[in-house]
Amino acid sequence: MPSNTQTRPNAASAAPGKPQAANKPDTPESLSQKTSEAIWKVFTSSDSRQGFLSRVITILGEHFNSPFAILTVESSVGNQQLLHSASDEATAAWGKRCNGLLLDTRYRNIASARTVAAAGSDRTFAILSSPLSLGSEGTVGAVCVVVSAQDRSTYAIQLQELQAIVAYAGTIGGDVGMAAPQKNTSAKSADTAAASRAAGYASLTEFAFAVSNNLKAKLGCESVSFGIVRKQHVKLLSMSGTSQVDPSSLGTQQLQQVMEECVDAGDICSIQQAKTGPEGLSTGHILHKQWHSDSSGASVASIPLLVDDKIVAVLSLRHTPNQSFTSEQLEKVRELATPLIPGALLLDRADRKLIEHAKSAVVEWTITQLSNDTWTRRIAIGTLLAGLCLALVGKQTYLLTLPCSVMPSDEREISAPFEGVIKETLVRAGDTVEAGQLLARMDTRQLKLDLSKANADFHAATIESIQGATEGDLQKLAIGKAKADAAKSLANKIERNLQLSEVRAPCNGIILSGDLDKRIGESVPMGESLLRFAAADKWKIVIEAPEFATALIDVGQPGTFATVARPAVPLKVEVDHLRTHAEIREGKNVFISEAVVSGVAPDWIRSGMQGTARINVGRHPICWVWVHRIIDQVRLKLWRI
Repeated sequence: MPSNTQTRPNAASAAPGKPQAANKPDTPESLSQKTSEAIWKVFTSSDSRQGFLSRVITILGEHFNSPFAILTVESSVGNQQLLHSASDEATAAWGKRCNGLLLDTRYRNIASARTVAAAGSDRTFAILSSPLSLGSEGTVGAVCVVVSAQDRSTYAIQLQELQAIVAYAGTIGGDVGMAAPQKNTSAKSADTAAASRAAGYASLTEFAFAVSNNLKAKLGCESVSFGIVRKQHVKLLSMSGTSQVDPSSLGTQQLQQVMEECVDAGDICSIQQAKTGPEGLSTGHILHKQWHSDSSGASVASIPLLVDDKIVAVLSLRHTPNQSFTSEQLEKVRELATPLIPGALLLDRADRKLIEHAKSAVVEWTITQLSNDTWTRRIAIGTLLAGLCLALVGKQTYLLTLPCSVMPSDEREISAPFEGVIKETLVRAGDTVEAGQLLARMDTRQLKLDLSKANADFHAATIESIQGATEGDLQKLAIGKAKADAAKSLANKIERNLQLSEVRAPCNGIILSGDLDKRIGESVPMGESLLRFAAADKWKIVIEAPEFATALIDVGQPGTFATVARPAVPLKVEVDHLRTHAEIREGKNVFISEAVVSGVAPDWIRSGMQGTARINVGRHPICWVWVHRIIDQVRLKLWRI
């Protein structure tokens, strides 16, 4: 592939503003003469690549009369962004919108345009983006410019012009600030350069995606994947052309197995396309053959990357159809990627949490101590033997940990005292009430009218009976007396209902349910439930025990109970009842045991609270406590056989 590098002219010999025609490359037709001359002038006077690109992005912003333009380029110290902005408001408005398009353009290596409507304005803008290639280095960045979009044809022409300007600037700027390569670079300086490059990335994953996408662009592969080695296992971090890796997908798992095969082999693994592959380059590894087959016969290869003769990362490559790798290409990839690995290891350590660092340090120290015949090793072996003897002959208190809930042990229904209309309610579900506290009122207007009528009937019947006695009419006397007795009985009944019209709490307790606010004015028959009420300080703990625990739980066993609401305040309980039949709870077969709170229950307990109970089922051998469930399951399996 021909190189685009050019001999840089001497700035001192070039007249200001007038480029040397002999050395200046041909300018694309779409470039204006003024812009091309400005870029050439910047090229002749710049001593650093950053200075050159910084002035180029300013020229681009002025050329397109842009409110905002941004250029991103990769360098030895990470990703650098150079801005041209009309104001801070423009930076805030366009910065985030351009960042996504920059990343997409950089790694897809395709110019594109995107229209955006300005907030609070009728104007429409277009964000133009173009990949940036410098000399023979290939694509190293991207440029975004915001322009006013009159119509599609206008910004399409502007996009072509941007591509031409960026290509022109990249062609002449490839050698700006580039010194001759140093052949005798020490390992220490290489590690420092790798660390500096890694410092430009926020995480190991971001670094891995940058490596994958860069290598894909430079090699022309269909896919490049990067994985980190941890304890002979490989964690896939990135695949070119994607934004994230799903560890649960079959493709990810297959690729990780392919990389682990490369780690086991300790060398480059490759399967070439049968027709075009170089003879003898295919290594014949089984998992790579399977990957080759699943990729429609495309050439595949995995390259181990070493630091201090230890494999710490793996690159897996899949070529485009009808293309193959050569051994020189694969070795070149290894040479390109190996200097990046120290930086990746630094990012890997930076990504790990403090507890993971501490765990790793403890494991390394333990392995070091136990690998030599030291007092630490002897003490560890002695402690292990003592613990084993204790597990075989010692006993411990076995505490069954089981889910449970709070239920009232004295639950009552408060019903309508007579047929009538609900007039008023004074409590809601969850309220704590005292004995005799008014809960609700029934409408008594009809009762009072009925009482007045009954009293009037009583007086009329009494007068009638007196007249019969005065006249000596025994029949009239008997009828009047009977009417008076009936009216008196009815009046007494109505008076009792009037007394019951105020519904009161039978004792101290809590209202469990019953929303009477919505039923005010509703006629209810006598005996219909109005409220559910639980007496205070009378709670039971309902314990859900699986089948294996039923043989261990018994009445009288002590324990503790902690609610989800207040786990720091455990309560003492005692098992007082075992139900003999199983129940289905959340799809599981459980046996219910009931326990009571020892002493006075706290006032914050509520019906339905969930928690955990720990029941003391006695002392058992330590080894039995640890393994009895496994032994029981094995016995059951063997019995079924």
